[in-house]
Amino acid sequence: MNTQVVYFIHVIGALSVGFYLILPLMFSMMRKLTPHMQVGFLRGLRTLNLIGQWLLIVQFISGGYLIGKNADAFTVSWMISVCVVFVLLGAASGMMGAALKRCIVAHENGQVVRPSDPTRILVYSILAAGCVLYLVFSMVFPHVY
Repeated sequence: MNTQVVYFIHVIGALSVGFYLILPLMFSMMRKLTPHMQVGFLRGLRTLNLIGQWLLIVQFISGGYLIGKNADAFTVSWMISVCVVFVLLGAASGMMGAALKRCIVAHENGQVVRPSDPTRILVYSILAAGCVLYLVFSMVFPHVY
């Protein structure tokens, strides 16, 4: 496959994963909505999170391909830090997805949402946003490592 095509896919995927940058703001705005509107909002966030998780797989594959083609251009410390933060991003989005699902099920069944779930969603979304910021910084400035 042409490296330029994979690079294009990687950049488009990076823009799409940028959803995690605005997720903490979106979730914090949800608290102002009525409980009925919150369910729809949570469903939308969960759907976007699932799409984001699939895009993370595309990012991992395309990024691995690009690193493999230009392995001499990157230091080992850069590769390790990017992989660790990338796995952390995947874990944060997965744990956030589980908390989103619990909130949706509780709202739909008329149950009380566990107080820890909205806090978890906010914390994991902030963690995911921080990971995306770090990854963007490390992609733009790989020579810092």
